[in-house]
Amino acid sequence: MATQAAVNGMISADPRQCSFMELGCGDGTNLLAHAYMYPDSRFLGIDLSQKHIDRANISVAELGIKNAVFRQMDVMDMDEGEFDQFDYIVAHGLFSWVPEVVRKRLMEIYSRHLAHDGVGYISYNVYPGCHVRTMMNEMMQFHTRRVDDPIEKVRTGVSVLNLISEMTDAESTYRLIIKDELEAMLERSPENIFHDDLSEINQPFYFYEFAEMLAKNGMQYLTEAEERVLHFETLSDEATKMLDQVASDLVEREQYMDFIRYRRFRSTLFCRKEIRLDRGYLDEHINEFCIAGRLHSEADQSTVATEEPETFFGPREQTITCNHPLTKAVVRYLSSQWTRSVSFTDLLDRSIEMYDLPEGSKSDTDVSQAGNFIVELFRVGLFRLHRYPNQGITYVSSKPRVNRFAQWQIQRGSQTVMTFTGVSLEPDADITKLLLKLADGTRTLDDLADAAMEKLELQGVNDQTQKRIAVEEAVKLNLETLARNGVLEA
Repeated sequence: MATQAAVNGMISADPRQCSFMELGCGDGTNLLAHAYMYPDSRFLGIDLSQKHIDRANISVAELGIKNAVFRQMDVMDMDEGEFDQFDYIVAHGLFSWVPEVVRKRLMEIYSRHLAHDGVGYISYNVYPGCHVRTMMNEMMQFHTRRVDDPIEKVRTGVSVLNLISEMTDAESTYRLIIKDELEAMLERSPENIFHDDLSEINQPFYFYEFAEMLAKNGMQYLTEAEERVLHFETLSDEATKMLDQVASDLVEREQYMDFIRYRRFRSTLFCRKEIRLDRGYLDEHINEFCIAGRLHSEADQSTVATEEPETFFGPREQTITCNHPLTKAVVRYLSSQWTRSVSFTDLLDRSIEMYDLPEGSKSDTDVSQAGNFIVELFRVGLFRLHRYPNQGITYVSSKPRVNRFAQWQIQRGSQTVMTFTGVSLEPDADITKLLLKLADGTRTLDDLADAAMEKLELQGVNDQTQKRIAVEEAVKLNLETLARNGVLEA
């Protein structure tokens, strides 16, 4: 949130020393991750469910967190005199799923309790994408109207969609629409499907409607929270020109883009209307940010210092071609450091050093060209920006320590762990999961190898000496990966 504000020329509170409130915090996992990462900041979680708040408070005790408070409360009953202002206020998975009177109350809370230079966040369903989604939801709700158990309701609802898709004309557009929507739904957890698709209330909005609500409450649209666009492909020059002609301002442009992209969900950031934004700030100030990114290249490293064109591939096989030596070096260096971010100045120096670029590679023209390339990759969602450097350590110490929050998550059976780089890690290898549990700062690398020898089996390795060598190497490589991903702490 702080980074996206800065990208648009707004300086919000330093996350390391801020106040943060989450409305509809659930069991508190999201807020607790922030509280753990930023111990000098203040966090408040509000939720209607006493069960959720009880679980959150148990987690607070287990983690020993001192800077987070959770309260069971209906937002309709929030006493204005009881709360001060917050630098960041978040409501995720709440706005579209509550009655109109509650939505109005939520907007009032932001209006009264968001600090002058604060950033608000609200996620919600949007049209036109949710027209089809609403149709699917209504089918599921009709079929499961006599089912009470949430998980059974999800299973039954999904099964009827499968049945309907199989019974429709195999060549029909209708069948393709249902199957496409069903595939997207099955990528989410049963709990998420129950909350999003089987809720009694699920109200999408056109973006311009949400922007009007913001304006009525003294707010203005800032940007979207996610650091990516929905599609890597950019509009053609002709399409861009036509869009410029029909869209009179940013809100209208965003609305037309939702039409074009069939958008169904937004995570919108906003601020007070009196804040002066500079949408072009990043173009001249990329040097104020830390950058992270990963692109793949099949070219030989020897071509970096030449003007030979090099093609880089993104995670979804997007392609970017560049022949500028410094820019190629920058992309390669960042990719080698993923998921950690690097300040712009360090990025230039280390890239030049690593790829042995000639003197003069850091001229104003070269730096400007590399900076412009980074900005463009950020805008199409291939690079990340950070306002502040990552926390955590980048090396493996003699007694490595996984951060306590990640260990707590693994012990609770979570499939993902928190990192200090802002990227959730999904460990799948048994040795990675073992190290996440045992690397607590009390065990040496030999101790961890001993534990791995005892608990893990290596297929096809019978000789104990060979097994020991393989285990030690696996421990070393996995710990280095954890360090690179921001999981280790001093």
